[in-house]
Amino acid sequence: MAQITYTDKVALNENNNVADINKVKAEDMNEIKSVVNGIDSTVQVMTNANVYSTTEKNTGKTWVNGKTIYRKVLTGTTTTTDTAVNIAHGISNYEYIMIDNKSFVKSTGSGNVFIFPINCPPNTSTTYDKRPIRAYVTNNNISLYIGAYNGYSSYEYAIILEYTKSS
Repeated sequence: MAQITYTDKVALNENNNVADINKVKAEDMNEIKSVVNGIDSTVQVMTNANVYSTTEKNTGKTWVNGKTIYRKVLTGTTTTTDTAVNIAHGISNYEYIMIDNKSFVKSTGSGNVFIFPINCPPNTSTTYDKRPIRAYVTNNNISLYIGAYNGYSSYEYAIILEYTKSS
């Protein structure tokens, strides 16, 4: 489509004293509307790229299969250690999902923050299981495991999920 120009299109279309050639055409206005609306959508996606929210946000990023990547943050508190805690993620139609490496657990009261070192299912080895903080995704939940060796009784967590949708 040709570039829109505004040369000689200075009067309102309703003015009968202005020749038709100087009036703004409807198709020009529709193209302007389309461009402006597209910019608004792009700005919103770019804004969301830096937003961490407990509600789903379009990150503006694309996965290798061309699908949009969304982000959602799960936050809360747990007093459970040495056992996996299931936290509902509320994402029913994900295709691919990952736990962002900026996710963390903070011991309540002490201010100590533990960054997720690994994302894997629990291991039954008593030596291995006493220290790590791990999380993994199931169909409906995030299973969060905090080893008892960390020595605190209460933890706040922030788990950042990025995912694509199957539909």
